[in-house]
Amino acid sequence: MGFQTDEGLDEVERKLKELEYGLTEEGIQEWVQKVESWARAICDGKADGVKITVKKVGSKINLDAVLYVKEERECLKKAIQTNLSQMPETTRALFNTLLSKLEQS
Repeated sequence: MGFQTDEGLDEVERKLKELEYGLTEEGIQEWVQKVESWARAICDGKADGVKITVKKVGSKINLDAVLYVKEERECLKKAIQTNLSQMPETTRALFNTLLSKLEQS
């Protein structure tokens, strides 16, 4: 008699690792770089100054954006929206907050 691996448990473990990675400095920086690159590509050089900053205070993580010209805001918003569905849920929450800030300002 052998033991079978519970596929449901494996899926839960995989999902937990993904959520955890989404809050690591490495995981967040990976998506920051992707979104910045997308913003530059979407706006064909009009968003070269886009910079997303990551601020960690205690256990709280915030994203902010440094934008030099008006066009960069729209480029960054489009880049975030394009990539949201591919991000881990934890990373997505950070970028959704940044997107809300961009839409309000």
